[in-house]
Amino acid sequence: MGRALVEAMASGLPVVATNVGGMPDLVEEGVSGYLVLAAAPDALAAAVSRMLKDRGRLRSMGERSREKSAAYTVERMNNQLSHLYRDLVRERVA
Repeated sequence: MGRALVEAMASGLPVVATNVGGMPDLVEEGVSGYLVLAAAPDALAAAVSRMLKDRGRLRSMGERSREKSAAYTVERMNNQLSHLYRDLVRERVA
């Protein structure tokens, strides 16, 4: 998952991302942004065009992006990884 994507969302921007890697876990199609096929410039252009045609939806998508990005702060991700590693060590020791 790209850090730039999370930062854009944290800034309240709706996003257009490819549907690869962790992007679909972060971007809710039509809610916080749009997902397009990788290497599909026409799909990318169409998604950006859709966003620009409806300023009200653009704002609401940006708000949802900000809310969704809160789960991906550095502190929260570090905390989750810490717990995961502790649990794995406990299982291994047991």
